Amino acid sequence: MLRPASVAVPAVLVLWAACGGGPTTHIVEVTLAPGAATLALPAHTVGVNLLVEAADLDTSYYAGVSSLVDASGAVLFVPPTDAAEYFAEPLRYAATDGSSMVLLPNAPALAPLSASYAITTFAETLAGKSTTLTNRVRLKISDGGSPTSGRIPLHVLRTDTTAACGALDDTARSSFEATLASIFAGAGITVSPILYMGVKGASSITLADAPPLTELDALLATATAGDASDVLELVLVDAIHTRNGDVVGIAGGTPSSTGVPGTPHSGAAVALTALCEAGGGAEGGRSLAIASAHELGHSLGLFHNVEHDGHTSPLGDDAAMGADNLMYWTEDGGDNQTQLSPNQKMVLLANPAVASP
Repeated sequence: MLRPASVAVPAVLVLWAACGGGPTTHIVEVTLAPGAATLALPAHTVGVNLLVEAADLDTSYYAGVSSLVDASGAVLFVPPTDAAEYFAEPLRYAATDGSSMVLLPNAPALAPLSASYAITTFAETLAGKSTTLTNRVRLKISDGGSPTSGRIPLHVLRTDTTAACGALDDTARSSFEATLASIFAGAGITVSPILYMGVKGASSITLADAPPLTELDALLATATAGDASDVLELVLVDAIHTRNGDVVGIAGGTPSSTGVPGTPHSGAAVALTALCEAGGGAEGGRSLAIASAHELGHSLGLFHNVEHDGHTSPLGDDAAMGADNLMYWTEDGGDNQTQLSPNQKMVLLANPAVASP
Protein backbone atom coordinates (compact mmCIF):
# COMPACT_ATOMS: atom_id res chain seq x y z
CA MET A 1 0.00 0.00 0.00
CA LEU A 2 1.27 3.44 -0.90
CA ARG A 3 1.56 5.90 1.97
CA PRO A 4 -0.47 9.02 1.19
CA ALA A 5 1.55 12.14 0.56
CA SER A 6 0.90 14.86 3.12
CA VAL A 7 0.32 18.49 2.23
CA ALA A 8 0.44 20.99 5.07
CA VAL A 9 0.32 24.74 4.67
CA PRO A 10 3.27 26.59 6.21
CA ALA A 11 2.08 29.09 8.78
CA VAL A 12 4.31 31.75 7.26
CA LEU A 13 1.95 31.87 4.28
CA VAL A 14 -0.90 33.09 6.46
CA LEU A 15 -0.65 36.81 7.13
CA TRP A 16 -3.20 38.09 9.60
CA ALA A 17 -4.43 41.66 9.61
CA ALA A 18 -3.26 43.47 12.74
CA CYS A 19 -6.17 45.88 12.82
CA GLY A 20 -9.19 47.02 10.89
CA GLY A 21 -12.93 46.39 11.03
CA GLY A 22 -14.49 42.97 10.53
CA PRO A 23 -13.01 39.64 9.45
CA THR A 24 -10.56 39.59 6.54
CA THR A 25 -9.84 36.57 4.41
CA HIS A 26 -6.64 35.29 2.86
CA ILE A 27 -6.17 32.82 0.04
CA VAL A 28 -3.45 30.19 0.14
CA GLU A 29 -2.70 27.94 -2.85
CA VAL A 30 -1.11 24.51 -2.58
CA THR A 31 -0.60 21.56 -4.91
CA LEU A 32 -1.97 18.23 -3.75
CA ALA A 33 -0.12 15.12 -4.94
CA PRO A 34 -2.08 13.04 -7.49
CA GLY A 35 -3.59 9.78 -6.39
CA ALA A 36 -3.84 9.22 -2.62
CA ALA A 37 -2.87 12.20 -0.48
CA THR A 38 -3.67 13.92 2.79
CA LEU A 39 -4.61 17.59 2.87
CA ALA A 40 -3.93 19.14 6.28
CA LEU A 41 -5.69 22.46 6.82
CA PRO A 42 -4.31 25.37 8.83
CA ALA A 43 -6.41 26.83 11.60
CA HIS A 44 -9.15 29.26 10.58
CA THR A 45 -9.71 27.65 7.15
CA VAL A 46 -13.32 28.33 6.16
CA GLY A 47 -13.38 27.13 2.55
CA VAL A 48 -11.57 24.77 0.21
CA ASN A 49 -11.61 24.55 -3.58
CA LEU A 50 -9.97 21.45 -5.06
CA LEU A 51 -9.63 21.49 -8.85
CA VAL A 52 -8.69 18.16 -10.45
CA GLU A 53 -7.48 18.49 -14.05
CA ALA A 54 -6.70 15.77 -16.57
CA ALA A 55 -3.58 16.30 -18.68
CA ASP A 56 -4.25 19.06 -21.24
CA LEU A 57 -7.83 19.23 -19.91
CA ASP A 58 -8.55 16.28 -22.22
CA THR A 59 -12.31 15.72 -22.10
CA SER A 60 -12.00 12.08 -23.09
CA TYR A 61 -10.94 11.54 -19.47
CA TYR A 62 -13.13 12.05 -16.41
CA ALA A 63 -11.19 13.85 -13.69
CA GLY A 64 -12.14 14.05 -10.08
CA VAL A 65 -12.24 12.64 -6.57
CA SER A 66 -12.86 8.95 -5.92
CA SER A 67 -12.62 9.08 -2.12
CA LEU A 68 -12.83 11.74 0.57
CA VAL A 69 -12.46 10.89 4.26
CA ASP A 70 -12.23 13.40 7.11
CA ALA A 71 -9.90 13.30 10.12
CA SER A 72 -12.42 11.35 12.20
CA GLY A 73 -12.55 8.59 9.60
CA ALA A 74 -15.99 9.56 8.31
CA VAL A 75 -16.39 8.75 4.62
CA LEU A 76 -17.73 11.90 2.98
CA PHE A 77 -17.66 10.72 -0.61
CA VAL A 78 -17.32 7.60 -2.72
CA PRO A 79 -18.57 7.49 -6.33
CA PRO A 80 -22.33 6.82 -6.21
CA THR A 81 -23.79 3.98 -8.25
CA ASP A 82 -27.24 5.46 -8.67
CA ALA A 83 -29.27 8.63 -8.08
CA ALA A 84 -30.33 7.55 -4.60
CA GLU A 85 -26.71 7.26 -3.47
CA TYR A 86 -25.83 10.57 -5.11
CA PHE A 87 -28.49 12.45 -3.17
CA ALA A 88 -27.54 10.67 0.07
CA GLU A 89 -23.79 11.48 -0.07
CA PRO A 90 -22.54 13.87 2.63
CA LEU A 91 -20.58 15.58 -0.16
CA ARG A 92 -22.85 15.93 -3.19
CA TYR A 93 -20.44 15.88 -6.11
CA ALA A 94 -19.71 14.23 -9.45
CA ALA A 95 -16.50 14.02 -11.47
CA THR A 96 -16.73 15.57 -14.93
CA ASP A 97 -14.90 15.38 -18.22
CA GLY A 98 -11.53 17.13 -18.41
CA SER A 99 -11.70 18.65 -14.94
CA SER A 100 -13.91 19.06 -11.91
CA MET A 101 -13.99 21.14 -8.77
CA VAL A 102 -14.89 20.24 -5.19
CA LEU A 103 -16.07 22.90 -2.75
CA LEU A 104 -15.85 22.32 0.99
CA PRO A 105 -18.14 22.99 2.73
CA ASN A 106 -21.06 22.83 0.30
CA ALA A 107 -23.54 21.90 3.02
CA PRO A 108 -23.85 22.66 6.76
CA ALA A 109 -23.17 18.99 7.60
CA LEU A 110 -19.61 19.53 6.31
CA ALA A 111 -18.97 22.66 8.39
CA PRO A 112 -16.88 23.43 10.30
CA LEU A 113 -14.14 21.89 8.22
CA SER A 114 -12.14 18.89 9.38
CA ALA A 115 -8.51 19.40 10.40
CA SER A 116 -7.46 17.19 7.49
CA TYR A 117 -8.82 15.08 4.65
CA ALA A 118 -7.60 11.89 3.01
CA ILE A 119 -8.29 12.41 -0.69
CA THR A 120 -7.89 10.12 -3.69
CA THR A 121 -8.08 11.65 -7.16
CA PHE A 122 -8.12 10.16 -10.65
CA ALA A 123 -8.30 10.92 -14.37
CA GLU A 124 -9.63 7.99 -16.40
CA THR A 125 -11.69 7.18 -19.46
CA LEU A 126 -14.88 5.20 -19.01
CA ALA A 127 -12.89 2.18 -20.22
CA GLY A 128 -10.40 2.64 -17.36
CA LYS A 129 -7.46 4.15 -19.24
CA SER A 130 -5.59 6.62 -17.03
CA THR A 131 -3.70 9.82 -17.75
CA THR A 132 -1.65 12.21 -15.64
CA LEU A 133 -3.52 14.73 -13.55
CA THR A 134 -2.98 17.88 -11.54
CA ASN A 135 -4.65 18.80 -8.28
CA ARG A 136 -4.85 22.47 -7.38
CA VAL A 137 -6.07 23.51 -3.95
CA ARG A 138 -7.10 26.97 -2.78
CA LEU A 139 -7.82 27.59 0.88
CA LYS A 140 -9.84 30.48 2.23
CA ILE A 141 -8.62 31.49 5.68
CA SER A 142 -10.50 33.98 7.84
CA ASP A 143 -9.07 35.80 10.84
CA GLY A 144 -12.48 36.40 12.39
CA GLY A 145 -14.64 33.32 12.02
CA SER A 146 -16.92 32.57 9.12
CA PRO A 147 -17.08 35.52 6.71
CA THR A 148 -20.28 37.54 6.57
CA SER A 149 -19.48 39.52 3.43
CA GLY A 150 -17.38 39.38 0.30
CA ARG A 151 -16.73 40.72 -3.17
CA ILE A 152 -16.27 39.16 -6.59
CA PRO A 153 -16.01 40.72 -10.07
CA LEU A 154 -18.26 39.62 -12.94
CA HIS A 155 -17.18 39.37 -16.57
CA VAL A 156 -20.07 39.21 -19.04
CA LEU A 157 -18.65 37.49 -22.12
CA ARG A 158 -20.75 37.84 -25.25
CA THR A 159 -20.25 35.59 -28.24
CA ASP A 160 -21.26 36.59 -31.79
CA THR A 161 -24.94 36.68 -30.92
CA THR A 162 -27.56 37.73 -33.45
CA ALA A 163 -30.81 37.85 -31.46
CA ALA A 164 -32.97 40.77 -32.55
CA CYS A 165 -33.63 41.89 -29.00
CA GLY A 166 -30.18 40.89 -27.85
CA ALA A 167 -28.78 44.37 -27.44
CA LEU A 168 -28.24 45.14 -23.78
CA ASP A 169 -29.18 48.80 -24.14
CA ASP A 170 -28.64 51.23 -21.28
CA THR A 171 -32.06 50.52 -19.75
CA ALA A 172 -31.70 46.75 -19.89
CA ARG A 173 -28.14 46.84 -18.66
CA SER A 174 -28.96 49.11 -15.72
CA SER A 175 -31.82 46.82 -14.67
CA PHE A 176 -29.64 43.73 -15.14
CA GLU A 177 -26.87 45.11 -12.94
CA ALA A 178 -29.19 46.44 -10.24
CA THR A 179 -31.14 43.17 -9.98
CA LEU A 180 -28.00 41.03 -9.93
CA ALA A 181 -26.45 43.27 -7.28
CA SER A 182 -29.57 43.09 -5.14
CA ILE A 183 -29.72 39.28 -5.26
CA PHE A 184 -26.11 38.75 -4.22
CA ALA A 185 -26.30 41.55 -1.65
CA GLY A 186 -28.76 39.26 0.11
CA ALA A 187 -25.75 37.02 0.81
CA GLY A 188 -23.49 39.93 1.75
CA ILE A 189 -21.66 39.70 -1.59
CA THR A 190 -20.83 42.72 -3.72
CA VAL A 191 -20.59 41.87 -7.42
CA SER A 192 -18.18 44.51 -8.70
CA PRO A 193 -16.84 45.55 -11.07
CA ILE A 194 -19.03 44.24 -13.90
CA LEU A 195 -17.18 44.24 -17.22
CA TYR A 196 -18.56 43.42 -20.67
CA MET A 197 -16.47 42.04 -23.51
CA GLY A 198 -16.88 40.26 -26.81
CA VAL A 199 -15.33 36.79 -27.05
CA LYS A 200 -14.96 33.92 -29.45
CA GLY A 201 -17.48 31.13 -29.13
CA ALA A 202 -20.60 29.61 -30.64
CA SER A 203 -23.69 31.83 -30.77
CA SER A 204 -25.89 28.88 -29.75
CA ILE A 205 -25.31 25.39 -28.40
CA THR A 206 -27.20 22.11 -28.15
CA LEU A 207 -26.91 20.04 -24.99
CA ALA A 208 -26.59 16.28 -25.21
CA ASP A 209 -29.05 14.14 -23.25
CA ALA A 210 -26.29 13.08 -20.85
CA PRO A 211 -22.69 14.08 -20.10
CA PRO A 212 -20.32 14.86 -21.59
CA LEU A 213 -21.93 18.10 -22.80
CA THR A 214 -19.48 18.58 -25.64
CA GLU A 215 -20.79 21.86 -27.06
CA LEU A 216 -21.05 23.47 -23.62
CA ASP A 217 -17.51 22.31 -22.79
CA ALA A 218 -16.17 23.89 -25.98
CA LEU A 219 -18.12 27.13 -25.45
CA LEU A 220 -16.93 27.68 -21.88
CA ALA A 221 -13.32 26.72 -22.59
CA THR A 222 -13.16 29.00 -25.65
CA ALA A 223 -15.08 31.98 -24.28
CA THR A 224 -13.19 32.14 -20.97
CA ALA A 225 -9.71 31.40 -22.33
CA GLY A 226 -7.28 34.15 -21.36
CA ASP A 227 -9.71 35.77 -18.93
CA ALA A 228 -8.63 36.93 -15.49
CA SER A 229 -8.66 34.62 -12.49
CA ASP A 230 -11.03 34.95 -9.53
CA VAL A 231 -13.96 36.39 -11.42
CA LEU A 232 -17.44 35.14 -12.13
CA GLU A 233 -17.78 34.41 -15.83
CA LEU A 234 -21.13 34.65 -17.61
CA VAL A 235 -21.18 33.65 -21.30
CA LEU A 236 -24.13 35.06 -23.26
CA VAL A 237 -25.44 33.17 -26.30
CA ASP A 238 -28.55 33.39 -28.45
CA ALA A 239 -30.02 30.05 -27.44
CA ILE A 240 -29.35 26.82 -25.57
CA HIS A 241 -31.16 23.90 -27.17
CA THR A 242 -32.02 20.45 -25.88
CA ARG A 243 -33.93 17.58 -27.44
CA ASN A 244 -36.97 18.58 -25.40
CA GLY A 245 -36.83 22.32 -26.02
CA ASP A 246 -34.70 25.31 -25.09
CA VAL A 247 -33.35 26.15 -21.63
CA VAL A 248 -32.43 29.56 -20.26
CA GLY A 249 -29.02 28.69 -18.82
CA ILE A 250 -26.58 26.10 -17.62
CA ALA A 251 -23.50 26.27 -15.41
CA GLY A 252 -20.24 24.48 -16.04
CA GLY A 253 -20.75 22.56 -12.80
CA THR A 254 -21.82 22.79 -9.18
CA PRO A 255 -19.46 24.37 -8.54
CA SER A 256 -17.94 25.39 -11.85
CA SER A 257 -14.18 25.72 -12.06
CA THR A 258 -14.78 28.87 -10.05
CA GLY A 259 -12.21 31.59 -10.63
CA VAL A 260 -10.19 29.45 -13.06
CA PRO A 261 -10.67 30.45 -16.73
CA GLY A 262 -10.18 28.32 -19.81
CA THR A 263 -11.41 24.94 -18.57
CA PRO A 264 -14.40 23.02 -20.01
CA HIS A 265 -16.27 23.89 -16.81
CA SER A 266 -15.38 27.55 -16.29
CA GLY A 267 -18.33 29.83 -15.67
CA ALA A 268 -21.89 29.55 -16.90
CA ALA A 269 -23.83 30.07 -20.12
CA VAL A 270 -27.11 31.99 -20.30
CA ALA A 271 -29.30 32.47 -23.35
CA LEU A 272 -30.57 35.89 -24.39
CA THR A 273 -34.04 34.38 -24.60
CA ALA A 274 -34.30 35.43 -20.95
CA LEU A 275 -33.99 39.03 -22.16
CA CYS A 276 -36.05 38.66 -25.32
CA GLU A 277 -39.07 36.83 -23.91
CA ALA A 278 -39.52 39.61 -21.35
CA GLY A 279 -39.52 42.20 -24.14
CA GLY A 280 -36.11 43.72 -23.49
CA GLY A 281 -35.75 46.96 -21.59
CA ALA A 282 -35.97 47.03 -17.80
CA GLU A 283 -38.13 43.90 -17.54
CA GLY A 284 -35.84 42.03 -19.91
CA GLY A 285 -32.78 43.11 -17.94
CA ARG A 286 -34.37 41.91 -14.70
CA SER A 287 -35.31 38.56 -16.22
CA LEU A 288 -31.79 38.10 -17.58
CA ALA A 289 -30.33 38.95 -14.17
CA ILE A 290 -32.44 36.36 -12.33
CA ALA A 291 -31.51 33.64 -14.83
CA SER A 292 -27.85 34.69 -14.61
CA ALA A 293 -27.81 34.81 -10.81
CA HIS A 294 -29.27 31.29 -10.71
CA GLU A 295 -26.51 29.90 -12.93
CA LEU A 296 -23.81 31.88 -11.13
CA GLY A 297 -25.19 30.41 -7.90
CA HIS A 298 -24.46 26.98 -9.33
CA SER A 299 -20.99 28.18 -10.33
CA LEU A 300 -20.30 29.16 -6.72
CA GLY A 301 -21.56 25.85 -5.34
CA LEU A 302 -25.34 26.02 -4.87
CA PHE A 303 -27.62 23.14 -5.87
CA HIS A 304 -31.28 23.43 -6.79
CA ASN A 305 -33.25 23.91 -3.60
CA VAL A 306 -35.90 21.64 -5.13
CA GLU A 307 -35.27 19.39 -8.13
CA HIS A 308 -37.83 18.51 -10.81
CA ASP A 309 -38.28 15.07 -9.21
CA GLY A 310 -38.79 16.46 -5.72
CA HIS A 311 -35.28 15.85 -4.34
CA THR A 312 -34.05 18.75 -2.23
CA SER A 313 -30.61 20.26 -1.66
CA PRO A 314 -28.38 19.16 1.23
CA LEU A 315 -28.74 22.56 2.92
CA GLY A 316 -31.92 21.89 4.88
CA ASP A 317 -33.33 25.42 5.02
CA ASP A 318 -33.94 26.33 1.39
CA ALA A 319 -36.54 23.82 0.19
CA ALA A 320 -39.35 25.43 2.20
CA MET A 321 -38.85 28.62 0.19
CA GLY A 322 -40.07 26.78 -2.90
CA ALA A 323 -40.24 28.77 -6.12
CA ASP A 324 -39.29 32.00 -4.36
CA ASN A 325 -35.76 30.67 -3.85
CA LEU A 326 -33.17 31.71 -6.42
CA MET A 327 -32.16 28.09 -6.98
CA TYR A 328 -35.60 26.60 -7.76
CA TRP A 329 -35.21 24.26 -10.70
CA THR A 330 -37.51 26.15 -13.07
CA GLU A 331 -38.67 29.73 -13.59
CA ASP A 332 -41.97 29.31 -11.75
CA GLY A 333 -41.01 31.98 -9.24
CA GLY A 334 -40.75 34.72 -11.85
CA ASP A 335 -39.75 38.08 -10.41
CA ASN A 336 -39.94 36.70 -6.86
CA GLN A 337 -37.34 34.02 -7.53
CA THR A 338 -34.54 35.97 -5.86
CA GLN A 339 -34.35 34.76 -2.26
CA LEU A 340 -31.42 32.98 -0.58
CA SER A 341 -31.47 30.98 2.65
CA PRO A 342 -28.91 31.38 5.48
CA ASN A 343 -27.20 28.11 4.55
CA GLN A 344 -26.98 29.14 0.91
CA LYS A 345 -25.28 32.33 2.04
CA MET A 346 -22.80 30.27 4.08
CA VAL A 347 -21.85 28.20 1.02
CA LEU A 348 -21.41 31.25 -1.20
CA LEU A 349 -19.21 33.05 1.31
CA ALA A 350 -17.09 29.94 1.96
CA ASN A 351 -16.00 29.77 -1.69
CA PRO A 352 -12.36 30.88 -2.00
CA ALA A 353 -13.24 32.78 -5.19
CA VAL A 354 -15.21 35.27 -3.08
CA ALA A 355 -12.69 37.70 -1.61
CA SER A 356 -12.90 40.08 1.32
CA PRO A 357 -15.05 43.12 0.54
